[in-house]
Amino acid sequence: VTPLGLACSVGGGLWIGVVHFVGNQWVGLLPTGSLSGSPYMMLFATCFGLLGSIIDSLLGGTLQYSGLTPTGHVTQTPTSSVHISGVNVLSNDAVNLLSSALCACLGAGVVYTVVR
Repeated sequence: VTPLGLACSVGGGLWIGVVHFVGNQWVGLLPTGSLSGSPYMMLFATCFGLLGSIIDSLLGGTLQYSGLTPTGHVTQTPTSSVHISGVNVLSNDAVNLLSSALCACLGAGVVYTVVR
């Protein structure tokens, strides 16, 4: 986790929020006053983009094996590698899926709570 990586996560979330907001304004399919068409969605997308990145890093650093091969390459397989971090529970794909699903559920819960 680096400041540059976190800044890129914020930028990516903001970009998704801006595209969502501008697209909804341009197409005009949402009713006036809808939260999904409001600028708040840019804030939600930015926050949950950052949160998703942090969750991914935490899961990857703890539940995904990382090792160093004799040739100096980082690998996800524990065979003939020196352990760097994590345990061999989840693959990179599983970490990505789990962090995306968790962030999507949290985001939906927050938006649902705010809309009610």
